[in-house]
Amino acid sequence: MYEMKATLNSEAAVPQERFLRIETGMHTAAIRRIAIDADNLYLATASEDKTVRVWELSTGRLLKTLRPPIGDGYEGMIFSVAISPDGKTIACGGCTGYQWDGSFSIYLFDRESGDLIKRIRCLPGAIYHLTYSKELLAFLPHNDKRRWVLWTPSGYYDASLGGDDLIGWHVNNGTDKVAYFDPISSFRIYDRPDVISRVLQTLEVKEATKIEFSHVRILSPFDNTEVKSTELTVKYLLNASPERAVEKIEVRVNGRPFLTVPSDDLWNNDEIKITIPQEDCVVSVIVHDKYGSKVYDRVKLQWKGEASVIKPKLYIFAVGINKYNSKSFKNLNFAVKNANDFYRNHQAAEGPHV
Repeated sequence: MYEMKATLNSEAAVPQERFLRIETGMHTAAIRRIAIDADNLYLATASEDKTVRVWELSTGRLLKTLRPPIGDGYEGMIFSVAISPDGKTIACGGCTGYQWDGSFSIYLFDRESGDLIKRIRCLPGAIYHLTYSKELLAFLPHNDKRRWVLWTPSGYYDASLGGDDLIGWHVNNGTDKVAYFDPISSFRIYDRPDVISRVLQTLEVKEATKIEFSHVRILSPFDNTEVKSTELTVKYLLNASPERAVEKIEVRVNGRPFLTVPSDDLWNNDEIKITIPQEDCVVSVIVHDKYGSKVYDRVKLQWKGEASVIKPKLYIFAVGINKYNSKSFKNLNFAVKNANDFYRNHQAAEGPHV
């Protein structure tokens, strides 16, 4: 991953010598990119002649020529350009900054004055495309190739098992106290795979959260309840949105499916009997709707009963062969009998004491 920094008036060794240039009121080399502002007032063109020109879109009149720092050869050639949504800032890049930084830069110009106001540097390659856009989703895959998390700027997320511990909220606690960090897994209200799915469909976070979704809450047992029996009754409260018909409720223990309640039985009961292992575990109740979205609640249980004793199992597959079709092998007389005797001897010992 490369480092990105924004600097103003960098002190890098930009060439100070003069470059004699032709000025014809138009570009003198290939135009590589164009950009238009949101109100269709301005057109910006990026060219290999090492300038960006701003035009009045309605008349084609040249309004401003933007001139980034240039050098010999390719240094200063502009391959990309973008106009901010408000039309006030123009970003451009290309073979920009490598001659004196050893890396590439994006230049930000004030459209009206033509001043270079910022430089984003330390980019690893030439910039061939730029666009202004709002962030919809961020994605973090872990190096273990198992955990990942995908989230919106407001905190709604979808994650693999354990992936919801990779991000969280940093909360300041004043200037003289230690700040604290809460993993996002502590806030189940933000665990919304359905919102993430809808963001990908609509490309709008606000649109994705407008629809009223179904909700489920586990009433008992409470989170971090101590249990001694493997038989457990889970009571839940379901608030179903009329716009999104619930198709089923799924119960999982430690992430593994245990039981599915179809839609026909949802309203006949508000509790489910399950069996849990003799260990600490997580029980989840998941609601699936007709759009494929799902919401859930979960509780962590602390096992305080007898420790689980795992007894090994012995499986016997005994084979004896008396006759062979190959002339290189002699037929045997007792192979089948020996295999049967071996099996029967162990069968007689079968039982819990084995």
